[in-house]
Amino acid sequence: MSGSYLAFGVLGMPQGDLVSKQNIKAAGCTHNVVVAFWSQLQPNGPGTALDTTAVATLQSDFDQSVKVGLKIIFEMAIHYPPSWVLTGGNAVEQFVDQSGNVYNGFGAPSGKQVANWQWSSLGRQYVADFITKVAAALGSTRISWTVGVKCGGGYYGELHYPPQTLTPRSDSGCVVTSGNPVVTDSHIGAGDQGLLISGAGIPGATYVGTVTGGTSFRLSSSPSSQVDVNATANGTFSLSIGMYSWWGYGTSMQTGTGLASDQAVCPLPGYTLFSGTDAQDSLWINWYINGLATWILWFVGQMRAAGWNCNFHVCHPGYGVRSNQPRVSSSAASGYRQAASLGEDPERIIGAYAHDSKIWAYGTWLNTADGFPGGTADSDKAAWKKLYEESLLRNKHFRIWGENTGNESPTGMQNIFSGYTYGSALSGASYAGSPSQTYGFQGIFWLNYASLTDGSPSHAQLSDLTTAIGAHTATL
Repeated sequence: MSGSYLAFGVLGMPQGDLVSKQNIKAAGCTHNVVVAFWSQLQPNGPGTALDTTAVATLQSDFDQSVKVGLKIIFEMAIHYPPSWVLTGGNAVEQFVDQSGNVYNGFGAPSGKQVANWQWSSLGRQYVADFITKVAAALGSTRISWTVGVKCGGGYYGELHYPPQTLTPRSDSGCVVTSGNPVVTDSHIGAGDQGLLISGAGIPGATYVGTVTGGTSFRLSSSPSSQVDVNATANGTFSLSIGMYSWWGYGTSMQTGTGLASDQAVCPLPGYTLFSGTDAQDSLWINWYINGLATWILWFVGQMRAAGWNCNFHVCHPGYGVRSNQPRVSSSAASGYRQAASLGEDPERIIGAYAHDSKIWAYGTWLNTADGFPGGTADSDKAAWKKLYEESLLRNKHFRIWGENTGNESPTGMQNIFSGYTYGSALSGASYAGSPSQTYGFQGIFWLNYASLTDGSPSHAQLSDLTTAIGAHTATL
């Protein structure tokens, strides 16, 4: 493995802080992720000048990184937009799903405050203006220090559509019949707090029960799409979890009005997914996922035009679409539809940028064990392994980096760095036919600095990272 491909860094670094950069350098880190927060830099409206204080902080992060000997990975954090992007007369078009639900980025949690700049011409205009102004503020010298750009453009900075919208409704008539552990009655109370309700009929099921005041519990079709329900008084509740949200029903996407020039209007305007033929569904879904590929290639092009002639690392989140997942039956196809509705299809997206020698896959889920140890089906593979294999098929496996999901224990850190029996993301030995430590993920950016320095025995600390990096590089 070429040492020039190795990358170790930490996410969530304090802005403008020299000491934290010195700390991760001492731990063995090679790179620092410098983040340009849109909300901080351009708070005053479309086309306005950047905030001088925020610019000075951004510049200092570049300068300090170089001073301590860290290579720079840069991120345009457009998933932290200023409020004028999300609400008011200048707002970017919001995403709309097949049920008419509107994704309210303005009211979403931090990191999930997104609007449809992936498809709309106005959103593209704002993003392009931001990129141009940040480039001018940094100048060509600082831009030349950048060795890679971390990109995605969706919530959490990853390449996907907004999360599923789960809306409380007044429907009734069904009972909870399964869960983990199993719930066999229609009454959910204090004893059922924290349950992840799952099973046949999800999504698309309605849960009805009786709750006791002051109790809480969770209804979920997966751990990543849950709703917390809190009862404030005795009585009956009902909650409907509809189909996964397919965010292709906004005005620009359906009609072409306000659509970005490189995007295609919906090939089946007004068509509701899974109401017609398999051929219609495939046509619609292909258009929907291809739009994300079009977006990320546009974003890379804008960054290059502004001066970033470096590597780009596309953030692929989640478990992703798998080749052996059923597509037809509503109950059996839940896994496929969840991933596809988010646009999380690594095979398709990597294929779209495979021709570009400077665009690489970046995984956001390196801390999972190999999905089902010993399993050979595509759906058995861990998220990081699926991403590696799709890259390998296209000869794009030489510079794959990624991150953990956060707050791992010392053992969790060691497992990622090659301590897990059935294969770990940074261990090339887990790939049959590959020389030990030749392949695999060649870098990790640890999430995050706060957990590495909080002194908690349940969290891996900087000293653990120092040991892990040292042990890993010694084997290469």
